[in-house]
Amino acid sequence: MARPSLLLALTAQLFCASWAVAQNDPDAGPSVSAEMKSASLPIVLKTLCTKAGVKFRFDPGAEEALKDKLVTFSFTDVPLGRALVGVIRAAGPPALPYDLILGVYVFHAGKTPVRPRIGGPGPVQPVANPREGHIDKRISIKLIDLELGDALRALFDHVGANYGFPRVSVASGKIKIIEAVDAPFETVLGRVLSQVKTQFPLEFEVHDGIYMIGRGFGPPPPPFSDAPNEGPLKIDLHVKDADLRYALKALFLTIRANYAIDQTVSGKVTVDVRNAELGTAINMLLKAAKPAMPYSVEFGGGSYRITLGVPSGK
Repeated sequence: MARPSLLLALTAQLFCASWAVAQNDPDAGPSVSAEMKSASLPIVLKTLCTKAGVKFRFDPGAEEALKDKLVTFSFTDVPLGRALVGVIRAAGPPALPYDLILGVYVFHAGKTPVRPRIGGPGPVQPVANPREGHIDKRISIKLIDLELGDALRALFDHVGANYGFPRVSVASGKIKIIEAVDAPFETVLGRVLSQVKTQFPLEFEVHDGIYMIGRGFGPPPPPFSDAPNEGPLKIDLHVKDADLRYALKALFLTIRANYAIDQTVSGKVTVDVRNAELGTAINMLLKAAKPAMPYSVEFGGGSYRITLGVPSGK
């Protein structure tokens, strides 16, 4: 009865082949969306796997060995394999090995010490106050016949806010008139955004003291039918003495880009970017950072990665 043995051998070969494909294919697995700030690597891995609905486990001692690795990232609809590679690389060396065994992701501990943080203590921990970073001033202002970008700049500069927004085409032309007397700042900001029609409705959020204007921070709604098609995206970003990691995060979230920031990226930055393409804006931020460090930018798998040092492969 050699047939069953042959069938078993063929089944084993097919299983090994499919397992190898899953291991080497970064697009394998369900897509995940997640955003975390200065989070411990084991928590990040658990969160991604839980959101993807897959089974996972850590080797003995792995969680303890990896707990001091901190990761800041934001992914939207990224395959789990690419998300895992992105956060593992962002955590810095040593590379974290993992296996996919019988449908279970198994994470192993690194064998060399965790790289120390360079260039400062990094961002402070988030606080519980939900209004932290918001501007609660009441203002009096009059905006007449201004382009959207100029109107936003005038409004933010009036209250001394840090901000970032994409330069978008406006179907309704200029801001005709906005006049406010002793009105809450954020109410006036909402009026400015509601007066225009763009390819997607604009919204604002506040993260880490930086106001971000974007095309909705949830799933994109249907575009306005009479809005113009947009050309190459340009960005405005103004920050004063802001945490570098927060400024980078604001820049990426404004245009809804996937990103991972290495734990060694830290410092303060003051910069005023006007109508610049994304690559230019990123470089301006990194060059203006204090203390000055040799940062590098890589793009791959639909995600930006900011690291300290020379890009890999160069």
